[in-house]
Amino acid sequence: MISTFCSTVVPPLLSGGFSYVSIVLRIKYDAFGQRVLVRNLVTAGNHTFSVEHLMLFKQNVYYEMDWSRFSCQKKKLDPSFIPMQVPADANHMGQVVIGSLSSWGMGVTVNTWYGALPPNGMYMHVFTDAGCFPATLLAFTPESGWTAVRSVATSGKSNSCVAYTVYWTSCAMSCASS
Repeated sequence: MISTFCSTVVPPLLSGGFSYVSIVLRIKYDAFGQRVLVRNLVTAGNHTFSVEHLMLFKQNVYYEMDWSRFSCQKKKLDPSFIPMQVPADANHMGQVVIGSLSSWGMGVTVNTWYGALPPNGMYMHVFTDAGCFPATLLAFTPESGWTAVRSVATSGKSNSCVAYTVYWTSCAMSCASS
C-alpha cells in the first residue's frame, strides 16, 4: 500500500536524470605587475580537463594553456586592467550582512561600491567589511562585455579565498542590441 504522504510528493510514474559537474577555479592576482593567472579544473562525468589563462595586462596579451591537449595559444587582451580594490572614485552603494548576526561567525558584513569605467563602462564591487577581501567584482565595457568574479572562502583548514566563478562574455554587441 502506498502512503498518502508519499503519493502526494512523488508521482507514481517518474523519469529523470543526474549529471555531475565539478568546476574548481583558482586565481593568482598581482596588482603591481598587472597579471592574473586563472587555473581551471573541470570534471564532467568521466572527463577531466585543466585550462589556465595567464593574463599580462601590461603587454596586452594572454595565454590559454590547455593541459589536457598540451596546447598553448597566445591571444590579444583587452588593455583595460581592473584592479581588485575599491577604486578611489568609487561610490558607496550600501552595506549588508550575508548570513546571520544572531551568533558569532554566522555572517559577514559586506560593502558594495560602484562607478564608471572609461569610456562607456561601469563596475560594481563587493568587499568584506573586515579585511576588505573581494567577494564579487562585476565590470562591463562595450568592447569586452561583462566580466564577473566571485570569491568564497575555502572550507577546511585554509582561510584563503579562492575564485568560485569566473565568467567572461564576449557577446556585448549582440546582447546590447537585443
